[in-house]
Amino acid sequence: MNVMLRLALYFIFAFQVHSFNTGSRVKTFVGTKTSSTRLCDVEGPYESNRLNEFDIFDAGLDEHFILFPSPSYEGAEIVDACMEALLYNENPYQNAGLEVCWNFASDSCRASKGGSFEAFVGFASNPVFSSMVNALSWTLKSTGNLIPKTNTRGEMQTFVIEVENSKGRKRDFVWTLQKERRPPRQNCWLVHECLSRRAAACQQGF
Repeated sequence: MNVMLRLALYFIFAFQVHSFNTGSRVKTFVGTKTSSTRLCDVEGPYESNRLNEFDIFDAGLDEHFILFPSPSYEGAEIVDACMEALLYNENPYQNAGLEVCWNFASDSCRASKGGSFEAFVGFASNPVFSSMVNALSWTLKSTGNLIPKTNTRGEMQTFVIEVENSKGRKRDFVWTLQKERRPPRQNCWLVHECLSRRAAACQQGF
């Protein structure tokens, strides 16, 4: 191989490497989704949620823009994000909507659903929860007052939504969110519990 050809190949390679490095971070995207592909468990601190093409990696989104918790999200925004994802559960890949819900679930919520994403997918197939998956529509009916934090937990807030499932039947759900106190998701609102309104009433002794 002559010298000129070697130099040409070197500069082509150097340009490609440089194009994938911006600042101090190396952007490494993969082309296909796998069950183990997760960049992080929480988004970084940002002043704005408006992302451009260079922010995707740093914002804690995977290669298909699946959301992760961030202190910048309010409780109502998380309910909105989870429900919108569930409405289109198979987009951009199978069970993507359930994965968004899993990302925003608290540790205790995850443990109560089997402790793994695979177990959560199995749980989500039950007749009650599955009415939210690929539903026709949902509506926020009421927002509870902010419950102050205590020495043992963060702030809490409840949201009641109405879901119209794929068969046109309507059911109410109570989403209970709690602000996380410990790293790595400290100060993030997380889903503590999601129950049908009937089950929530029975749990509270109504």
